Amino acid sequence: MQKIKTYLRDHGHAPFKFGEGRISGYICAALGLLSLLAVLCFLLPEWLTTTELRKVYNEQLARSLLLLGLVLLISAAVFIPLEKLYAKNAVPWLWRFHAVHHSSTAMDWLAGSRVHFVEVLLTRTAVLMPLMLLGFSAQALNAYVVLVGVQAVLAHANVCIKGGWLEYVLVLPRYHHWHHARHPDYRYKNHAIHLPLIDRVFGTFKLPAKDWPTRYGVFGEPLPDGILRQHLYPFQKRVQTRGKHEGVTQPAGVSEGAE
Repeated sequence: MQKIKTYLRDHGHAPFKFGEGRISGYICAALGLLSLLAVLCFLLPEWLTTTELRKVYNEQLARSLLLLGLVLLISAAVFIPLEKLYAKNAVPWLWRFHAVHHSSTAMDWLAGSRVHFVEVLLTRTAVLMPLMLLGFSAQALNAYVVLVGVQAVLAHANVCIKGGWLEYVLVLPRYHHWHHARHPDYRYKNHAIHLPLIDRVFGTFKLPAKDWPTRYGVFGEPLPDGILRQHLYPFQKRVQTRGKHEGVTQPAGVSEGAE
């Protein structure tokens, strides 16, 4: 919490710039607050709305507006460049959980399943909880989970899909592979899960014409092998590394990997 306060104090008066994540962060927070207030009004209409207002809108209209707000909320939340924020600014210890996902040195469809259980709990709660609070049916939730699962498998798959212009519309394997690339020019790039347009808006879009990455993995902190050791990794005692990997932490006793 102290690191977050320090970051807000040091950057609170800095000019807005696309690609830093601050603008999208404020949008996400505002949409989240508005969605929460909408849910409360829907659940407690007698307390939070007037009789005249309840005569104007019906239940179907309210659900439609809530659905629109939910889409905007998820879009803002999912496509924020979180790795950049976690790795270099306010809460770098969160990056240590996400680093488990980026530890794959060879990409295939199973790489999408290499995720720390803490990150699973955090991300699933952040996305599915609003859906549940808004009262969507089990069928809708199941469809959403299937869609996300299929997209995760496709994005990490080691298949060459020549999408052409479609690569600039939908996230295909080559686009997400560059997000996992161990290449200095592609750090904090291509965060989008579904729509590359989001990366264009926030200045994190970068895709070569035809090339694929030649190296994958994390910068500066070689993670241990094995599912148990990787799940314990974020909780190990850390030492601060500096220099070319400033802002990234390592567990004590683990040497910095060669670039």
